[in-house]
Amino acid sequence: MPLLASRVLVESSDGMTTAAALMKAALAYRASQLKKNSASGWRGFIPHRFSARNNSSESLNRLRHRELLQLIAEGDTTKVNESLKRTDSIRTYLDRKTVSGQSALYIAVCKGLDQIVALLLEHGADVDQRNCGEYTALHAACEHEQEGAVRMLLKHQANVDLMGPDGVRAIHFATQKGFDHIVNILIQYKADIDAEICSSGLTSLMIAAQLGHINVVQTLIRAGADIHAEDNKGNSALHFAAQEGKYQTCCLLLAAGADPYMPNIEEDTPVDLADYHGYSHVVYILEFPTLNLSTSIVTDDQFSLGMGGALNDAFLRNRPDIAPIIVKNRMKYARFYDLGRITEEAS
Repeated sequence: MPLLASRVLVESSDGMTTAAALMKAALAYRASQLKKNSASGWRGFIPHRFSARNNSSESLNRLRHRELLQLIAEGDTTKVNESLKRTDSIRTYLDRKTVSGQSALYIAVCKGLDQIVALLLEHGADVDQRNCGEYTALHAACEHEQEGAVRMLLKHQANVDLMGPDGVRAIHFATQKGFDHIVNILIQYKADIDAEICSSGLTSLMIAAQLGHINVVQTLIRAGADIHAEDNKGNSALHFAAQEGKYQTCCLLLAAGADPYMPNIEEDTPVDLADYHGYSHVVYILEFPTLNLSTSIVTDDQFSLGMGGALNDAFLRNRPDIAPIIVKNRMKYARFYDLGRITEEAS
């Protein structure tokens, strides 16, 4: 049995382990209590006077921080702006974290509040501050497709290659979600496109290939991603695409020079993985990579040459019910894929 390529991959930047989930629940409860207190006139009046009477700057900063978080939760840009302008000591509480380890900037990014993100950055929020899971606002922006936030964070000198747990970077999040426009932005800011996830050795190209994110694969190849890179088990991006039956991705990788007979540590090639999983159409294109399916002209000789070897074996073993039909109609079959009538997801 072939060695299966590692499955994806990147844990959510929310870091929702059991402990984190409990902390998030506790924070939600506290937020609801704060809202009740606010409705009865608590916010912005009694606490501040109480703090002033007790001459406790720490208490005052803590209360201002809570107020700021509540205004962000409400999405009230005007009041957030007023709150930020109200004091000269904003730096003493702007980067304070919640119980679950989230900063005001991180929360605003996750909620897609671009105007508030801009205000926080203008007032000096720490652009690379980490949450309790060691992820940054840029990680969250890439995972949640917040393009505006991504641009603002990078413009304010966010570290494009700052690593989270296990070496995960912003480009890994954007790649896993298939956000090619976000990947493009990260590449413009010199993100390391061949950066590996420590525990698996997976690169962005491997992630995109496994998931069939065609646009991301194209973007990474054009940017010079290493198509021959191997994960910790010796799998290339083509191994991943072949294992998952991603026909169009295989074509792109082959056109870029990927080797369909490159063995992993178990001596399994992309052809072996496609064959084992029953992707006969992928076996065909891998066995006969010189065939140019991007053109509308495909000769009988090309197809008859490709109908030997592993392709016939794969059809007969995996789909004996349709093998004769496919062999008989091989021209129509290949053109069917060439025209894109079967999507990467369906294949």
